[in-house]
Parts: sequence; C-alpha cells; structure tokens
Amino acid sequence: MSMFKLRHPPIRSPLAVALLLALAVPAISHAEPEAQTLDTVRVQGNAAPKHATDARSATRTDTPLRDVPAAISAVTAIELEERNVHSLNQALETVPGVSLTMGEGRRDQVNIRGFSAMFDQYLDGFRDDTPYYRDLADIERVEVLRGPASVLYGRGSGGGIINRITKQPVFGGDIGRTTLSLGAYDALRGTLDVGHGSDAFAWRFNAAAEQAESFRKHVELERQLAAPALAWKLGEGSLLLQVEALRDRRTPDRGIPSLAGRPAPVDSSTTYGDPLRDYLNNDAADARLTWHSPLGEHWELRAALVDHQARGDFYNTFVSSVNATTLQVARAQYNSTSETDDRFARLETLGNLDGTWLDHALLIGLEAGWQDRSSKRWTGSAGTVSLFNPDLSVGSTPSSVLGNSSAFNGDSVGLYVQDQMSLGESWKAVVGGRWDRYGQVADNRLTQARLDRTDTTFSPRAGLVWQPNTSHSLYAAWSRSFQTSGDGYSLATTSADLSPEHSTLKEVGWKGDWNEGALSASAALFEQTRDGLRTIDPADPTRLIQVGMQRSRGLELEVGGRIGERLDLRLGYTRLQAQIVKSNNRQSGVSLQGNRPSNVPEQLASLWATWTLGHGFDLGVGAFASGSRFSANDNLVRLPGYVRTDAMLRWRHGEHELALNVRNLGDIAWIESAHSTNQIMPGTPRAATLSWRYNFR
Repeated sequence: MSMFKLRHPPIRSPLAVALLLALAVPAISHAEPEAQTLDTVRVQGNAAPKHATDARSATRTDTPLRDVPAAISAVTAIELEERNVHSLNQALETVPGVSLTMGEGRRDQVNIRGFSAMFDQYLDGFRDDTPYYRDLADIERVEVLRGPASVLYGRGSGGGIINRITKQPVFGGDIGRTTLSLGAYDALRGTLDVGHGSDAFAWRFNAAAEQAESFRKHVELERQLAAPALAWKLGEGSLLLQVEALRDRRTPDRGIPSLAGRPAPVDSSTTYGDPLRDYLNNDAADARLTWHSPLGEHWELRAALVDHQARGDFYNTFVSSVNATTLQVARAQYNSTSETDDRFARLETLGNLDGTWLDHALLIGLEAGWQDRSSKRWTGSAGTVSLFNPDLSVGSTPSSVLGNSSAFNGDSVGLYVQDQMSLGESWKAVVGGRWDRYGQVADNRLTQARLDRTDTTFSPRAGLVWQPNTSHSLYAAWSRSFQTSGDGYSLATTSADLSPEHSTLKEVGWKGDWNEGALSASAALFEQTRDGLRTIDPADPTRLIQVGMQRSRGLELEVGGRIGERLDLRLGYTRLQAQIVKSNNRQSGVSLQGNRPSNVPEQLASLWATWTLGHGFDLGVGAFASGSRFSANDNLVRLPGYVRTDAMLRWRHGEHELALNVRNLGDIAWIESAHSTNQIMPGTPRAATLSWRYNFR
C-alpha cells in the first residue's frame, strides 16, 4: 500500500469520474434468486430488515434485543441509504447517548454517554482504533453498545463501543445494486454491491468512489473503497475471506475560532488553513479470515485471523488563539506521518447445555493482538491573519527539523467466558468475565529512551432480565471496564507508571415489542463512573496521580419500527448529566473540577420517519436537536443548541429508484461539533442530493 502526498485532491480528474460512472452502470446481471433458508448468523445484504431485531455486539451471539441486559442500537444500511449518509458521525446522529466531536478534522470521533470513544471502534468485532475516516459502502449495519464492554473486548473508554458489521456473501442467491448520487458542492458518488452464490461457494464485491467540495472554502474530498469477499462451505463448516481497501484524500479542516465565549460570528465558509500546503492522505487495508464449524451436536467452533494496516500523512494549519482587541488570529502548523500494523487472532467455542431448570448458552474465547505503530512529526509556523477577512496567501512555513519520532508496540492476550442462562420463559441472565494482559512498549527514536509497562486486569459483568410476557422485558445490569496508559498507540513518561483507569456501570431498563415485533421501544436509566483518572499532582506539577473521576447519569429512550401500513420511524432521546467530579487539572487557567465534558449536551433528540404516499412515492422527514454544550473541558466557550430538519422524497418503479435528499431543510446556522476552544465546526447550510439506484439481481 503506497502513500501519495497530495496538496489538492484531483477532484476533476477524468479517472475519478470514469470510476464513478463505471460503478453506476451494472456489468453483471443474474437470474432471480431461488427460495432459500437464511442462516441467522449471517447478514444477508439487501434481504436484511430495515430495523434490526437481533444484535451481536453485546454478547458475540445473535441474540434478540429484548433478551440482552444492555442498551444497544443498530443502524442498518437501509436507514443509512434513506438518509443519504456516508460518514460514521452522521450515521450515529440517530443513536441515543452519542454526541459528535470534530476529531481534529482528520478522523471519526464521537462521545458515548459523555466519554470519548475515539479508540472504541470495531469492525466485525475486531479492534479498529487507528484514527482515520471510514466509508460505509460495505457496511450492513452499525451497532452501538453503550456501557463498559471490556468483558468481551478488552480495554476501552467505558462509554461503549461502535461495531461496524460488514456485508457478506449469500449462499444460493444473487445480489446486484448500484447507486449514482449528484449533490451540492459538486458532490459525486457511485457505489456497487454485487454478488452471486451457489450452494457451496459465494462471493460479493462492494465498491465506492466519491469526490466533493464543501461549503467550507478550499476544502475538498476524494476517496475510493473496494471490498471483495469470498465464502466457501467445506463439509459442515464455512470459510469466509474478506478484504477492504480504502484510499482517502481530503483537506483537513479545523473549523472556526471562538470570540467572547461563543463561536466567532464569521461566515460559516471561512477557513484559516493554508490552501497551498494543507492535505490529509489516509490509506487503510484490512484482511479477515474466519472459520465456523460445528463441534458435535451442541457446540460450534469459530476461529479468525485479522491483519489491518494503515498509513497516514497530513499537513495542517489551524487557529491557536484570537486577539479579542485587534481581532487577529494566531495560527499554528504541524505535519505528521504514521504507519500502523495491527494483527489479531481469536478462537471461540459456543455451546448449549440444557438442564432441568436452567439452560446455558456458553461462550469461551481466547484472543491475542499485536499492534505496531511508528510516527514522525514536524512542527512549523504560520502567519497571523484577520479574523473576519483572513488573507490565506499569508501561508505557513514547514519545519525541516524532525520534532518527534516514535514507535509503539502493544501485545495483548485475553481469555473470556460468558454464560447466557434461561430459567423457564420469564427469567434470563448474562454473566461473564475476562482476564487481560496488555504489554506496552514506546521507543523515542530521537533520544533512544524506552518506556514500558504491563497491565493485567479482570473485567466482570452481570445482567438479569425478567420477561412478564413474550413482548416485554425489564433488566438490570452491572459491569466494569478498564483503559490502560498505552491506549491510542502512545505511552508518556508521566503515565508509564500509572495503572489502568476503570469504569463502572449500574443500569436498569425496559424493552418492549408490538405488532409481532414490527415496532420496538426501549428505555435505560444508568450511572457510569470512570475512576482513577490521571490528574496533575499538586505537590509536583511534573507528575500525574490517579485521583480524578468523571461521572455520567442519564436516561435514554428509543423507538423504532413500523406503525400501521404506511409509517416507519426511528425516535431517540437522551438526557445526560455528565460531570468531571474530581480533577487537579487546569485548562486555559481554569480548574476542570465540576465542569461538563466537552461536546456533551444535556439533551439530545432525533427523529427519522418515512411515510408511504402511494404510487411508488415515499416521504422522509428528519429532525435532529441538541442542547447547548461546551467546546472544551474548560467550559469557557458555549456552543449553541439547534434543531435541524432533513427531508427525503423517493420514487420507486420496478428495478429503479430516484431519491431527493435535503440536509438542513430550514437552512439554519448551527454548530456541528468542536475539538477545542478555537476549533469549532459549523454545520452545513441547506444541501440537496439526487440519487439514482438500480437493482439488477
């Protein structure tokens, strides 16, 4: 996988346009698929329902949502298509408990229940914590498990995990779907999803190509994705090989600064970077080999190998401060390169034990991981510009002196056991535990200094479900998670001697189904605490001590499914009290103790509803509301709340479909997210996209 330095993505390149058009024209057609019985373990592409009734992220088994003592949401590919969503942050706007962050304008990043989930990304259950922007063209659904997840996944922030589940080949059937979209700001995107399967062999190929400009000046994007998959039935078992390759070229965008405690009153298109030099290049490739086989009558063996590689190269110029008197903007600059190679191996057995009173579904797993990352960084400078009329010809000056060169190696092994128990028809329980050992080594290649530490920890979990009837359930859950000093491919001298931070969850909830499962609802009431946070030692500011604490208390509500013959909806609501309870740290000269974490509003709400109008027409309406929140933990800059509306009008006739999507229908001025006091991202103005889709299977 090669790297290409690119200051300006070739948005107008004939090759990119040709690829987009090729993806939009089907080259393969198949006969109508024969009737088949689908294995519930597999995601079946276009045959999958709009609203998921099962989820695998909470238990690693496809378990009905109402049987899981945890808060979990699933956003399907059908929902993403209806909303015309291609980015992970936008996909999660409908999920309770999730709030968006900017991620320095160079990566996917959200908060879950007030805790950063930057390194809590997964692909088909395997860790994918390299910082980059992901494409969703080969994703069947995105599951968000809220609450500590170390019992099955090892180290993590404790807020929850985001698990992208890929589209897979279908035995005994055909898949054929292509899309071409044209939108505001010269946006052009094409996708292809094609596959064929016999009784013993199946293949599937997903691809996407996209290019776009932005309402933000000098900001551009180009990316391509290719994801082939092959599946074989070998005797009683099955073998699955999946590959994903992503090439992403874009302009890093750090947004606008603040002034007098609010986002600066500048036009939302205003940028402060260096258009001649700024670039962001990411390449990522992932290969996964999975084997499933029965072990006797009641047991199953699952084995998997994963290799994920990523390379990043970027140069960015951004605002560092604003002079409120002269209204001049001071800027900073740095550029960096990184290479990551993550390898994982997993072996699991699943089995059922039927007893007289108590039935057990056991999961026993062993997981090992090897993660290597090397990075280099140069810090330059950038000239001062005007806040309201920045002259970007005042560029930046890169440094030729290497400021940092480091390597990180993390070796992990985890052993976990889970028991899903059923006592009659009314009671269910989940108990489990995981033992982890994580070794971390960081080398400073400039000074030849080395830091290392090894952590071992145990993560327990317990949940109880009572179902008074077949449609409703009440549950209570408790679990613990841990996060080590070496998370995020780094280890510092101030934290190398510190033990992991721990998160604890207490939660009660209710789940209900109506209309034979066509409509479902859930509610969760919870308290999560994160203890042992690293804070400055008042007696020695050069040291960190673990006395900090962050707490989130909240209520989450979710409704999704079909009402009557014409209305389909998804509704989410979050009320969250998040607080930095204990901290010695200061930011911008302000104590953080008692403050609300950044980018975490007290209230969030979302609605997406589609109404069948008849004669092939569907109308979609969305509303997304956020209360005010702060741009940084110092709580000095408040971001205003907003209510944004989206809309969709779709016409379907035979194998063809036309859809018009409008984001920000009311054309309101709103703030999407922030990374710091002077890095605040305005939301897009009204923008329309016209899409044509063709089913040719």
